[in-house]
Amino acid sequence: MAVTIDINKPWESLRELIARRSVKELLVYFDSLSPQDTALVLSRLDEDERTNLLTILSPEDAADLIEDVSDEQAAQILGDLHPSDAGRIVDELSSEQVVDVLGELDSDEADEILQTMPPESVSYTHLRAHETALRISYAVFCLK
Repeated sequence: MAVTIDINKPWESLRELIARRSVKELLVYFDSLSPQDTALVLSRLDEDERTNLLTILSPEDAADLIEDVSDEQAAQILGDLHPSDAGRIVDELSSEQVVDVLGELDSDEADEILQTMPPESVSYTHLRAHETALRISYAVFCLK
């Protein structure tokens, strides 16, 4: 399946694919991009377009996209989603990336996302190794 990408404005091609809601085409599109280009095209989408994109994709595929962008950009993207949608994506990330990305969020936003996830999804041992507010929030959440 060939996907035509406007090399001057690849985000325009992405907008068309989002409108078509074709998961296969979206995956082919992102497979053709470098992590830097992925970060660029995601930054050119507005909040609604990013939300649509991440809800069209499976949580696993959405997590793959999140892994290609900076922790700050990933936190912004996840912070725009409903906590349960963000939680499904975060659940697919490595525990190290969970700490890094959620550590970029306001603690209330991070707590909301964590509360939508099963406690065993994030390694408590790994979180203990990090001296962050997220570690404390997660520990309190697990004890509830």
